[in-house]
Amino acid sequence: MKVKHVMISNPFTLAPGRTLGEAARFFVSCDVNCAPVLNGKGDVLGIFTITDLVQALLAGQEKDTCVSEVMQTNIPVINEDDSFEMVACHQAVERFVVTDSNGRLTGILSRVELIKKVFEVLNETRNELSVVLESVHNAIVAIDLEECIILFNRAAEIFTGVKASQAIGRKITDIIPNSELPRILEDGSCRFGQRLTFNSTELVCNRSPIYYQNEIIGAVSVFQDISELASVTSELNTARELNNELNSVIESSYDGILVVGRDGEILRANSRSRAILGLEEKIAAGMTLRHFPEEPGKQLLYVLEEAKNRRSTVSASCKIKDKDIAFTGNPEFEIDNEVQRVVLNIRDMTELIHLKQEMKKTRDETARYFAELRELRAKQIDIKNIVSRSDAMKNVIKLALRVGQHDSTVLITGESGVGKEVVAKLIQKVSPRAGQPFVQINCGAIPENLLESELFGYETGAFTGASKQGKIGLLEAANGGTLFLDEVGEIPLNLQVKLLRAIQERVIYRLGGVKPTELDIRIIAATNKDLEEMVEKNKFREDLYYRLNVIHLNIPPLRERKDDIIPLATYFLQRYNDKYGFSWRISHEVYALMEAYSWPGNIRELENVVERAVIMSDGELITSRHVPQKIINNHDSRQIHFRPGGALPLKDALENLEKELVARALAEHGSTRRAAKVLGVTHTTVQRKMKQYNLSDYQQ
Repeated sequence: MKVKHVMISNPFTLAPGRTLGEAARFFVSCDVNCAPVLNGKGDVLGIFTITDLVQALLAGQEKDTCVSEVMQTNIPVINEDDSFEMVACHQAVERFVVTDSNGRLTGILSRVELIKKVFEVLNETRNELSVVLESVHNAIVAIDLEECIILFNRAAEIFTGVKASQAIGRKITDIIPNSELPRILEDGSCRFGQRLTFNSTELVCNRSPIYYQNEIIGAVSVFQDISELASVTSELNTARELNNELNSVIESSYDGILVVGRDGEILRANSRSRAILGLEEKIAAGMTLRHFPEEPGKQLLYVLEEAKNRRSTVSASCKIKDKDIAFTGNPEFEIDNEVQRVVLNIRDMTELIHLKQEMKKTRDETARYFAELRELRAKQIDIKNIVSRSDAMKNVIKLALRVGQHDSTVLITGESGVGKEVVAKLIQKVSPRAGQPFVQINCGAIPENLLESELFGYETGAFTGASKQGKIGLLEAANGGTLFLDEVGEIPLNLQVKLLRAIQERVIYRLGGVKPTELDIRIIAATNKDLEEMVEKNKFREDLYYRLNVIHLNIPPLRERKDDIIPLATYFLQRYNDKYGFSWRISHEVYALMEAYSWPGNIRELENVVERAVIMSDGELITSRHVPQKIINNHDSRQIHFRPGGALPLKDALENLEKELVARALAEHGSTRRAAKVLGVTHTTVQRKMKQYNLSDYQQ
């Protein structure tokens, strides 16, 4: 600070010829206590003060005495650019005259002004220091030699929770017991970077003594809250650990991973990338995708650009050295939603493709083994109520077991009583729907006017006499399971349309209802009629026939499987012996009669004959007198007495016998179809034999 900053600039001046009276009036009017005395040239001659005026008057000077006679002429002159600190050292000087570099008066500096200015500067310095101390983030506490607090800034208030007004003047140990400032007073040492915990806050303390003229007059401590620093350090360590963990994860990945910037510069890469891409040099940060060989580099640049443009995951593939490589690019976005980087995943698909092929092969083999296993298991299912010894029936059962594993519609045909229901139940038993409902509908046993409501159900008030609660149909009751349509050929034509729609769309509507019911059923149909012939005669819908005839099972009549007659008879004998508490046996004579009989009623007729014989028998052995007369008569009528007139070739004898058998069958049954059934051949065979043996007269 310079003198010109603290002096009284441009002071009032007096001429040397002014009188004491004029000077007195001048001091009063200008409210000053001194004035420099200048000559006409502006040179400083001296200084005249109010003290000089009073002393002159007391000494007896007259009022008209000139100022020049009593003024002070020995006045120190200083330059306005001199330092304030240099002038302040001259404590004995009352006033200074201040001139510029040319010696011209610019001001005066009195002791009073000097003291005032020093006080102002001191206050300003103190205020500035106080502002600084209050503004710093660190807590500052100072004590005097009595260990009393003399300085306690705002930060100290915050971390201690004590106001400065309450802390100033109190012992430091009352406010911060573990400050250790008293020890600083004792040994005068400085302690820096020491940790301190206060009110669960982590602090770092710097302590030092306060010196004045080489004497300790107090001690000061600066406390720095490092809780945030500790938190930042912890977060930094966590981030470092996560970064190391990320590096480890990327490096240990089986796939190659490249993290690239928008312009293709490599930001991060694992060693697996180099191995998959077949690169000779190591992939280092700072490289770009353009440094890569053409084949992988071109694909990687394509994925990068597409990921940036599409702003979504992009995939590509290529072949590198007989390896199938797949590339995937996932963009990462900045806060402004711009693509910041792209993570490229590189996978060697060669082994996976090979494994896929092997898996497909294994899956196919498993499916084949599973199908075979299911078929074997199906064969192990208890079918004790199915008796079969003939090859024809064994083939039917084998086919039924195989068909049962699938959900296709099945049409079972055969004469009445051959066991169509038994085969249908066998199919359901070995199917995946085995535990679900098995609903059987005899279409020929339900009156035509009730059949629709029985099949589809009805809503409340659908027709006169309908139940108030409505009723679900048999189709709906079978939902999830199997529906067995027995005697399907008896369904009226008008109802066949609705049944066809239900089978095709798997949806039905109750009578009087509008709400659809979805169906999940398997349909097995059975009939003893020739549906093809009915279709030709427009008695059965062709589209429904083909919808039902997905899998066709034809059960041959009992007369065509003679090997099953005795086992079936034995089975029924055991059943009715158990039922009635008998232990009867069938004689060989009866077995012979049964084998010779044609069984037009098939198994059902055989069962009835056995039950009648068990009941009618009066002893342990069932003989011919216990069986119906028609079986005995049939046996007698079937005795053919063929005696050729003499020796003839065997071929001719067989032809004569065949002719007689065909002629008798035609005479007894009147049509080629019925004769064919009796003879166990097709009706076309009978027609051919009629033409061969000229038997047209035998047809009625």
